[in-house]
Formats: sequence, C-alpha cells, structure tokens
Amino acid sequence: MRRTCLETGKASWARVMTVAACVLLSGGVARAQSPCAPGPVPPPVTLTDGEFYFRVDNTPRVLLGTNPFAPFEPLYSPLLAGVGVNEKLVRLAVHSLKQFPTYAGEVDEAWATEWDSVLCDAQANGLYALVTLDVWPNWNDAANPTLWESSIYNVLNFGPATSPSDLLEPGPTQDAWLDWVEGVVSRLHGHTNILGWEVFSEFDNIFGTATLIGANEVPAFCATTGTDLPPAVCLMEAAAARIRAVDPGRPVTASVKRVFDWVSLSTSSMDFLQLHPYANFLPIDDGNLDQAILDQVRLRRAEYGKPVFIGESGLDEEFPDPSALTLNPRGWVGINQAIWAGAVSGSMNARMLWYEDGHDGDGSGPVDLCTLDLPQYAAEPVCTDGDAATILRLSEVYQGASAPVARFLAGVDYSGFEPLTLTVGANLTGAILGNTTDALGWVRDVQSAHDVDADDPYWPWRPLSGESVTVDLPGQSADWIVDFYDTITGDVVPSIDADQDADDAITFRLPAFQGSIAFQIHAVQPIDVVIDIRLVAAFNRNNPRGQGVFPVWILTTRTAAGEPLDFDASTVAPSTVRFGPGGAIAERNRVVDVDRDGDLDLVLYFRRNRTGLVCGDTVASLTGETFTGRSIEGSDSLRNVGRGCP
Repeated sequence: MRRTCLETGKASWARVMTVAACVLLSGGVARAQSPCAPGPVPPPVTLTDGEFYFRVDNTPRVLLGTNPFAPFEPLYSPLLAGVGVNEKLVRLAVHSLKQFPTYAGEVDEAWATEWDSVLCDAQANGLYALVTLDVWPNWNDAANPTLWESSIYNVLNFGPATSPSDLLEPGPTQDAWLDWVEGVVSRLHGHTNILGWEVFSEFDNIFGTATLIGANEVPAFCATTGTDLPPAVCLMEAAAARIRAVDPGRPVTASVKRVFDWVSLSTSSMDFLQLHPYANFLPIDDGNLDQAILDQVRLRRAEYGKPVFIGESGLDEEFPDPSALTLNPRGWVGINQAIWAGAVSGSMNARMLWYEDGHDGDGSGPVDLCTLDLPQYAAEPVCTDGDAATILRLSEVYQGASAPVARFLAGVDYSGFEPLTLTVGANLTGAILGNTTDALGWVRDVQSAHDVDADDPYWPWRPLSGESVTVDLPGQSADWIVDFYDTITGDVVPSIDADQDADDAITFRLPAFQGSIAFQIHAVQPIDVVIDIRLVAAFNRNNPRGQGVFPVWILTTRTAAGEPLDFDASTVAPSTVRFGPGGAIAERNRVVDVDRDGDLDLVLYFRRNRTGLVCGDTVASLTGETFTGRSIEGSDSLRNVGRGCP
C-alpha cells in the first residue's frame, strides 16, 4: 500500500456549482489541482508500507533537507533558492506566518494563500515539503506566556480554552483545533510537492515545562482507535484520522522533543517516526551529533520496524550565544560529520539542521554574525564592506554544508538497504548500509570529535594511513569495487578491487585521510574479454588426447582506432588464468601484438591433455584476474577431433 501518491493524473472535469475544477486522482479521492503556475514539477514521491525510505520516481532515496524559517512570506524565497542547490526537502512549520482567523478553528484564507506562494516557490526550486501543522510554543503557557495570551483559542480572546492542556481533552478546544487541522489539509493538499503531514512538532511540550512522557501520563479510552492511549497520543491519532479522510494518499507523522521515545506514539498509526537530536543534550553520545544519529536511528528502526525521519538537529540549542558549538571555528567539521552520518544511518533523510538552516535569530530577527566579534567571520566581505544593511546569517554560512554528501548520493538507489556489520580498528568509528549488490559506508577518526573536557580546537584532525575495515556482505560476487570519496569535497578518490572471503566479508585498506572518509561498494560482473583459441589455424580443431601445447590469445580491444582501450590484455595476471573444464594453468606466456593492430595482447600456452576438454565440447572458456584483482572471463568455439571423436 502506498502512503503517498504525487503522480500527475489525467485531468477530469467536475461541476462544482458553476465552476469547473480540474482534479488529480489519488487513491480514488479527488485532489484539487495545484495552484502553482505551470512549470517543472518534482518527480512523484511515495512511501510504501514495509520500506524505510521515500521513493522518488519509484527509486528509494535518502533526501537531504533543511528547516527554513521566515516570519513573512517573501523572506522564504532566498532561503528556498539556497536550499534547492543541494537539498530536495524542506520541513515547513505553517505557524511561522501570522494568522488572523475570525474564530478558533477557522482557516485564514489570506494566510493559506501565502502558503500557496511558499509551496509553489519550493516546487520551483525542486523541493518537497513536509508540512508541520502545529508546534509546541503555541500551547505552552510557561515557556511562552505572551504567545498563549494572544492565541485565538485562549478564553481571553473569546476562544474555548482556559489552559493549553484543554487541547488534550475531548471538548470544544480539541474539536476546534481538529477542524482547523482538517481545514488546512483540505486547503493545501493540492500542492503536488507535499510529501507528508506532521501533525504536531514536539507535542510533549504542550503545556508547562514538564514532559507529558512519564508515570503521570495515564492512558484512557481513545475513541479514534478503540484502545487505551495517553490523551496526547489519542489527539495525534484523531488528527491523523482527519488528515487521512481528506488526503488518504500521504503519510502522517508527529514528533516529540530531542531523542526521547514515547512508546505509544512509536507503536501508533503514524507512518514514520521522528528524531530531533541535539548534541548538547543527553542522551546524546558524548556530545557528538554524528554518533547520536547513527545510534538513535538504528535503535528506533530495530525496535519498531518503522522508517525514521530526522526532523531537526544541531550541535546545540544555544544560538545566538557566541559560545554555541555551531559558532566554534571547527563547528563546521561537526556539522559535516553529522550530515555524512545521516546518509549511512538508515534514516529517510539527512541534514535537517535547525539554527544552521534558517532559525538563526532572536525576537528581533536574524542574528548578524558580523556583530558577534568572532575572528572566523571578521574577514568576511559582508562584515568588512561597511554596509550596515547587509548582514551575515548563519544559514548563509552553512548553505553549502551538504554539497559533498549530495555528490556522494547522486543516483544512489537505497532499495533494500539495511544496516550492515562494519568492523574497524581502534582509531575509527562509523557505519554502513547495503543490500546484496551495493553498500554505502562512512568512517571517521575517533579523535575528530567534540570533547567537552578538551581545549579547542574541537573536532581535531590528524593524518591516518594504513587503516582497514571489514564489511559483512549479504550477497556474493566474484568481484567488489570500492570507490572512496573525499568527505569535504565529495570527489571520488582512486578505487580498489576487493575479494570476498569464505564468510562473505570483504576487508580493504582505506587511503590516507584526515577526519573522515566515505566509500561505496559495488558488486561487479567479470570483465568479458575477447579470446582466440589457436589450435589449428582457422578451424580451432583440438585432439583432447594430444600431449602438446597450443596458444590462446587474450586480445586488447578498443571501439575504434585512436579511441581509449576497452580492455588492456597486458593487465591480466597470467598466473591466475585457468582454461577449460580442467582448469589448465598456462605453461608459459608472452605479451605481443598477435593480431597486428598496434596493441599488445597476451598469449598463453596450455597443454592439451590438462584442459579437460572432451569429444562433443564446442566451446571452451577461460577465467582469470587482472593484476588489480578484477575477474575476467572469455569463451571461443572449437571442434574436437581425433580417436573416439565424431
């Protein structure tokens, strides 16, 4: 069953009063036509039950994404344009734009029209959107009393609620809010680039400063599910039911803060789970965001068997404090490593930062890094040109942070990718994902980490060489190629061939690196080489009982004269070549241009009675390896003659 269907269907016409409306069919339910101007539309996205990744144009992918924020609709344009360079996903909290409804539960049409513009702008930049319908600051009178006092739901403003906690109980507040959720989805679901709905962000902070997760959260009967659930989880189920009734094709999620686990939410009908890891809050592993992502994603996948989505993340929750880790001169290393970790964690997505992606401000607007008196920004042209109207934003500094990972993931198919076992030495940590034919891995130096007890710089680098890793592979192949990637640039560095051992594992040595290094592993078929069996000229006649030797040519080939070589026969290791059913070993060999085309070929001599050829054989094959370990194979026709042969 597909949870999301964004295909462009056939247009049909329906009469709604006197207005003709074009609809797109999705799961048998009419979907309003996209309000965006004609133009490029991102490929369809689906989430299939039992899979852990979104399918983009029917291919499982990991989507790089961001959390852009702006208080006014026009301010989203530069953020979305920057995101669209490397990312494919934005998480949009609709409450970032001001609403002015007449009453609680009403959808403000002017506000919805602004979101039409933002979503169309995202589509024009090739971006999918996870739409977050509500966020905890709107329902927390302890952390945000001013915001709650101005709420349309507050009884002070003639709303139905005397407290934010009224949202958790069946009654007029909950009914109004559920009507609003349904109304927003009804109004916006025609946007073809919406990949899902997030009911509520960090709803364990709905009221006060205490978490809703704990012994005091007593389950009660939930009418939506017919089971006992904590009231907050029941509310999420009720909202999800409303959403699915209007837009049954798209997945639904909800989130709690940081990496806390609320079991009743994780086992609910939510289509995927969320994590919000921040490196300066427990239970993060030693303050390192990359390791937290690796550990927490795999823990949730294994525990609940559901896809895991990184909703937001960061090195800390303290910006714009100048001591924030994200402003450390080496903070970019921690961010880089966290994005790489996301790509190999098993998560549906990667990056999804918070302050670094657009929430880089305080109550008065975005923070100008030029004013923080930090040496790493002092020489930036924006900070030295004297133009007070131009500021340097944190989101601009980190705009290209995922570029190397984007290059690494280009064209990668995550079909069947599961966490694999990676064995490394004491100097390394990392992770790998893969299936029977392909794998993606990333490792870093254990010393390239944030250590709260260490002096700056955090995330230090040192040269490492001679390090080896072992990967347990679920598939078998005669050859595996390992492509290495520079994690700062995303460039490919020289590849190697690796052999599988008797336990289906491959062990290979990493090139010299500092900080971290990534790699892709691919099963490859043997190289099909051209051979010529030279038994009797032009007839390839063989006497299986003969005692002599005969030559077999392995030819160097190219598509045309002057073109690069397709295969260089001189790269074959003669000692690895085996010929015929008997696996004959060459008696001797030489490299010479036997076919007089200007290229050197390999000539191997085999003893007839060791080839295993018998009467009736019409084809003989040869196998071997190149000096770098790539397997080769080739065949040629023959005719057996002599006593006993027809």
